[in-house]
Parts: sequence; C-alpha cells; structure tokens
Amino acid sequence: VGAGKKNLSPQEQAERDRYAAEAVAVLRKAVAVGFKDVKGLKADKDFAPLRGRPDFQKLIDDLERPRPGPKKAGPS
Repeated sequence: VGAGKKNLSPQEQAERDRYAAEAVAVLRKAVAVGFKDVKGLKADKDFAPLRGRPDFQKLIDDLERPRPGPKKAGPS
C-alpha cells in the first residue's frame, strides 16, 4: 500500500497497518507450529517493513529467548 510514496493518506496508512498486523499474526502462528528462523526474519529484506513494529520486535525477542525444555527424569 502506497509503495514509493513519501506521504500516505490516513486510509492508506490504516490499510498498511492492518496488513502489517496481519503479517505478524501469521508469523506468530508459524512460530506456534515450529518456525524458528530468527536469522531470516532479521535479514530478509521482505520483513524490513515490519522490523520497526513493536509486535514484530516482541516476536523476535520471544524467538531469541531460550525456552525451558522438558524436565529430565532424574535417577530413580
């Protein structure tokens, strides 16, 4: 939406925001089913428009944060 334009109309900005929010929501669903390519999210130029968004930054932070694994059974 508004590619190449310096100034977007309020409607264009709202539409751009909706698309970006939807993109981050889809990425969250991908992460929920096993997507883990943090390097790609940080480097791929296609994600550049999302990188300044707080929800995208939180997604990256969540992916980079180590998750506790399943507890290992101790000796019986």
